[in-house]
Amino acid sequence: MDPPHDGLIDAVKNLLDGDVAGDDGEVEILEPTPRRNGKRAAPKDDEDDVTALRAKLRKLEEEHKKVKSENAFLKSLPSISGTVQTRDLEIDFGKSGDKTIVQSEAFLVDGIEISLSIGSNESNDHYGSEPPKAIVTPLLKKVADDGPRFVLAMIGVSQRSRYGTYSERDTTYSSSAVKMVLDKPMEYVGDYSKFQPTTELRRSRISIRLTVVVQKLENPGEFEADTKVSIVRENRHFSVSAAYLSQWSRYFRAYFAADMKEKKTGVYPIKDNDISADDFAEMLLVIHPTQKPITEDNYLTLLRLANRFEMPDLTRRVECFLIDFSSHSIGKDRVFLLATDEFNLSLVQATLLHRWRDSELLKDELISTHVYKKLQP
Repeated sequence: MDPPHDGLIDAVKNLLDGDVAGDDGEVEILEPTPRRNGKRAAPKDDEDDVTALRAKLRKLEEEHKKVKSENAFLKSLPSISGTVQTRDLEIDFGKSGDKTIVQSEAFLVDGIEISLSIGSNESNDHYGSEPPKAIVTPLLKKVADDGPRFVLAMIGVSQRSRYGTYSERDTTYSSSAVKMVLDKPMEYVGDYSKFQPTTELRRSRISIRLTVVVQKLENPGEFEADTKVSIVRENRHFSVSAAYLSQWSRYFRAYFAADMKEKKTGVYPIKDNDISADDFAEMLLVIHPTQKPITEDNYLTLLRLANRFEMPDLTRRVECFLIDFSSHSIGKDRVFLLATDEFNLSLVQATLLHRWRDSELLKDELISTHVYKKLQP
């Protein structure tokens, strides 16, 4: 979103002020004879024209300042942690011959090779009942055996007709996200998504914006599976597996390994006054095999405890809940404030920044809200 008409604004200002330079460098006032339908116009008509032009200039200046403000805001956002790449891909089905499936060029992100396959069920020829769908499938390959990776891939697809005017070519847009854990050096096929093309793919160019976030998952090491410890908060004792809790939490991993009196007694108190026993119990219910769901009622508590006890996998699970916008009613502006101002939620940041490359969505979902003022520098 480049600020529009920088030069135009200055030029119009100079024109309205009569500031036009002559050949000798001197400023001269040009006084053309105004006419209306071939007749000389009255001076009042000239004044009306200038007033209308000044009004248009003021409106143009307001839009200019607004875009500059939006640009300054976007540049001020914190950088996203982790390995993030955005690629723009183009596929011209008109040059693919008789192929009904075309695969994009692959690229590498932190040990993960990624490409996209795009095809259609046009051959089913069911135009009478349901128009054919275009199918986008992410193809991933882990190229090294160096530990598991979590991959979030956001895919934006727009279809352009190879014919017609430019305004007619941008005909459809679809977006989707794929979340996967890749633990072995092998090929994986992600969940496919569909979009409804307005013309046959063989008459189309497909533009794809692909944003990929890759996070390395931790290997906590070996622990004795039958070691039970007691976590104490507000006189409540929680009997847990030290091995299991250590897999989730760097904090407890170090706590259990430290050579302190707690290691001898097997009793580990939590001394944080802002963490209640109910909070801790809620966290255990979510991370233990029962896997209580993450909801609008507990996501903030879970984020706070995940941050305190250094639990990246729990943070990731909460982020996946937050970016599944169909699963909750939390405003996207509130989610973004949470991800940038209160916590550093890289998956949420990447998802929303990818989404807000559409300037209309950016205005509707963020800039027009009261949260926007809090985020500005």
